[in-house]
Amino acid sequence: MEEESNFSKHINRVRSQGALLIACVMLSVDSLNPIKIVCSTIGIPTNFVAYLSLILLLYLFGSHFTELAYFGVRVFFTSILSIFFAKNDCIGKSNIPRHGPIIFTGNHANQFVDALQVMTNCGHKVGFL
Repeated sequence: MEEESNFSKHINRVRSQGALLIACVMLSVDSLNPIKIVCSTIGIPTNFVAYLSLILLLYLFGSHFTELAYFGVRVFFTSILSIFFAKNDCIGKSNIPRHGPIIFTGNHANQFVDALQVMTNCGHKVGFL
C-alpha cells in the first residue's frame, strides 16, 4: 500500500514537472504563446494581461498572507534547526492524529527549541500560548 502511494506521488511530481516544462516551451516561443495569440486575436495589448495578472497575484498574496508567512517562518526555522541539529529523530509521529486539536508540551529546560521542533516536524499549523 505504501509503495503504491509513493508511486502515485512520483507520477504526480512527474506530471507537474512535465506541465511546467510544456508551459515554459509555449511561453518562450512567440508563435506558441497562448497569451500573445489571444491578445492579437482580440486586439488588446499584452501589457493588459500582465497588469491584470499582477493585480490578481497581489490579491492572492494578500488574501493568504498568514498561510504564506507561516510557511516562510516554518522553512526558515527548519533550515536553522538543520544547522544546529544535524540529526533529528521524531519518534511517534505516526501517533499524531491528522485532524483535530492537539496539545504538545515541552519537557526540556529550553522549551523554545522544543516548540521549534514541534513546529517544523508536525503536520499541523501550530499556535503558541
